[in-house]
Amino acid sequence: MSGPPELERLLERALAPVEPPADLARRLRGALAALGESAFEELEAWERAAMRAPRRWIGLLRRGD
Repeated sequence: MSGPPELERLLERALAPVEPPADLARRLRGALAALGESAFEELEAWERAAMRAPRRWIGLLRRGD
């Protein structure tokens, strides 16, 4: 046999390492920052809604939030 079987050659080619795009880190940081901002805004809105409902205050005090 002169070389690796066809299947092995195809697997080596398919599983070869791939370099990530150059801007991957920047895009990932941007996406995570946007997600964090969105979560902060949602939590802030929830806290304001909770403060408008005095019946919930006792539960918040009991939990220590």
